[in-house]
Amino acid sequence: MSSAGLTLRDKKCHIGMDKVTYLGHEFLAAGMEPEKQKVTVVQEWETPKDVTDLRSFLGLVSYYRRHISNFADIENVREHSVILAICAHYCI
Repeated sequence: MSSAGLTLRDKKCHIGMDKVTYLGHEFLAAGMEPEKQKVTVVQEWETPKDVTDLRSFLGLVSYYRRHISNFADIENVREHSVILAICAHYCI
């Protein structure tokens, strides 16, 4: 590797690990899955009360959309239902 100009740092290089956690995902021999701590955060997230809260929540779960089946359908239903509820409350 040194002939290619590459170097490894002992503190950063871990070889032969069963699991690597990186950017909210766990990489295993069987594949990739969301980090368990992040799943708990999503499950315990408070119900959005306005459009800003909804966008914050959707931003978080959008990062894990590949792990949520029919995510686009769920996202559309939630966004429209909250917008309709807000309009019903504040609009004339």
